[in-house]
Amino acid sequence: MSFSNLVARWQGLVLSVIGVVATVWLGFSGQLGLYIHPRYYVFTLIMAAIAVVLIVGAFASVTRAMTGTGTGTVAARMPMSISTAMKTGTGIRRPGAAGAS
Repeated sequence: MSFSNLVARWQGLVLSVIGVVATVWLGFSGQLGLYIHPRYYVFTLIMAAIAVVLIVGAFASVTRAMTGTGTGTVAARMPMSISTAMKTGTGIRRPGAAGAS
């Protein structure tokens, strides 16, 4: 894997981690009020906690894709993705629609 591919895979995750760490740090140090209204402290910290869960899942997905133990994407594990159905024209057809059997 080339360096540019490695950077492309991890760049978004690393930036997300930096954003979440900064938000939580500001929240616990009481300085979050410099950036958002105090009414939204709890909401912001809950969203940061949800982001941590999603980032951990993304790390697992990217790591699995890099090691070759999985496909790394949900669409690749599905029997036929929506884009494949659209490209091949084998989508689900309504009864009575033109071309439906």
